[in-house]
Amino acid sequence: MTYVELIVVLSIFAIMSAVSMFNYRGFQAKIDIKNLATDIAMQIVGAQKDAMAGRLPPTGSPSLNWKPAYGIHFDISNNVSNKRFIYFADLNDTKIYQEAFNSIVDCSGDPFCVDKINITKGNYVLSLQVVGSNSCNSTSKVDVVFKRPDSSAILSADGINCGTFSKVVISISSAAPDNLAKVNINLYQSGRIEITNVN
Repeated sequence: MTYVELIVVLSIFAIMSAVSMFNYRGFQAKIDIKNLATDIAMQIVGAQKDAMAGRLPPTGSPSLNWKPAYGIHFDISNNVSNKRFIYFADLNDTKIYQEAFNSIVDCSGDPFCVDKINITKGNYVLSLQVVGSNSCNSTSKVDVVFKRPDSSAILSADGINCGTFSKVVISISSAAPDNLAKVNINLYQSGRIEITNVN
């Protein structure tokens, strides 16, 4: 009787372990992608706060009539740039990030770049979508800028100012080929940010 009970208990334990190990990968992917979404949202909020607080840029020289303006640049045009995003100072009031020196690792030699954030664990920016704009259609590159004294977002897509828009949806995904988790970051023109699960 004792051996039968032991075998039953071990069988139950083995089945539960197999099920939990099978689900662990998906669970970890969802945790990682939510952490990434939170990091991106915090960088956007940081750009807004720096602009409103009147922070001077750490490098580079702004134009004479410069009002503090900071933004986040997203580029999904290739498999390298979609694994990073750039926090930048809009020194010449163009409302877009103008890369002075292309370095995958950091901001060395680039007066506009404040921080280059690399996305790890195989996760990446899947898509960029502008909702409610008449002037922005193509969205492989998006720049979100905040300029003092207005706390609302200024949006450019592929170098074109989007004017009035409802929101921009930044979709991020876990590593291929499984794509176990996807999250949308919704940034509204008012500056409000919302994170929603896709699956």
